[in-house]
Amino acid sequence: MEKYPRWLEITAFLFNALTPMVMVFYAWLIYEGTYKDSSEDMFGNMTTRNYDSNVRQGMTLKDITGIDNVKAEMFELISYLKDFEKYNSMGARIPAGVLLCGPPGTGKTLLARCVAGEANVPFFSCAGTEFMEMFVGVGAARIRNLFDQAKKVAPCIIFIDEFDAVGTKRTETQSGQVYGNDEATATINQMLTEMDGFSTATGIMVLAATNRPQVLDPALIRAGRFDRIIEMGLPNKKSRQEILFLHCNKPSFASSVDPNLDYEYLARQTAGFSGADIENLTKSAVMRCAQGEKALASTGDFFLARDRMLEDTLIAQLDAYERDSVVNYYAAQAVVAMHMPSYDEISKVTVFNGGVATGQIVYVPDEVDSPAARTVRSMEYYEAKLCVLLAGQMAERYLYGPENVTTRGMHDVAAATNLACEMVMQNGWSDLGPIAL
Repeated sequence: MEKYPRWLEITAFLFNALTPMVMVFYAWLIYEGTYKDSSEDMFGNMTTRNYDSNVRQGMTLKDITGIDNVKAEMFELISYLKDFEKYNSMGARIPAGVLLCGPPGTGKTLLARCVAGEANVPFFSCAGTEFMEMFVGVGAARIRNLFDQAKKVAPCIIFIDEFDAVGTKRTETQSGQVYGNDEATATINQMLTEMDGFSTATGIMVLAATNRPQVLDPALIRAGRFDRIIEMGLPNKKSRQEILFLHCNKPSFASSVDPNLDYEYLARQTAGFSGADIENLTKSAVMRCAQGEKALASTGDFFLARDRMLEDTLIAQLDAYERDSVVNYYAAQAVVAMHMPSYDEISKVTVFNGGVATGQIVYVPDEVDSPAARTVRSMEYYEAKLCVLLAGQMAERYLYGPENVTTRGMHDVAAATNLACEMVMQNGWSDLGPIAL
């Protein structure tokens, strides 16, 4: 039998002996790097950041407008954070939580950042979805970790966006057992514990934002946890004008927007727009101006950008006869509406939308946010509406003759008939006097 050299035997022995040891060492390094802390630290460290809220560099309440009532309340909260030691020494209680409710795009997140910037305090920002995981206990650990970090830099603000993701109602049976996801229940319970457990003397203020306040657990939004509930609705005409002026005069847009822009007119034409919609409108108008190689974005550019946001682009028109009949019908209604002093202002007239041989006239009431503008009308307004409804068919009679009147106005004639019956039989606007039939 051939005998191997001595050095080869020693090398084989060392290789067989050291290889398992090296593998164990590297496995220990991997274990040490992954599990060196507790399991709570492994799963509980949520990505948070300190928001640099220096007044000169960060955002302040000057960067948001159109919510004067809300800003007045925010200044009160800011005073708690700025003079925390003063209020604390006097035994004053800082609000534990503030819940911001409202539709998407109304500035809830922006307001929270502006408050932190105005107060010049650290800002922890996170989303409600970051707390939820498939492992039970992870969400609770992340909430504990978040509040532990906040206590170290207090006074500070914790902002939780999409709060309904973590604070959904817990449902119970008649026996008191809780239905649903155990992880969600544990996360809510931990949030309740933290908001009740930390003293107001720590200087932690929780700001939460949601557009579904109706689904939140009642235990979360009671007094002592969320002391303030602030509604942030869609802006009215005055607020829309202020928001539009703010965006158009930002340094990035000021040189691209016409200084003679009709802000009041555009505010009327953007009823139902949120603050985010108005910001997007400004960007779209400036982009349209740049594509057309124009120096400044005019009121017309903003109006066209608004149309693009609201409706699709028109498709190719139909044959000449049908085109003329449709255009004449809605043109007649638009002309009559413009000459009626007591009727709504015309926002725009659209024909052949989507290639269909029809049209639409969009009106802007005096103020769509006012319930009276939708429910209380005068006799003069009803008469103006009758004239507008019948104007299209009268134009057909004049242009094409009585024998060539089409069925295009059948719905308008029916609406006019119902309106006339309402005026006589319900409102008492006839020679019969104020009686209802």
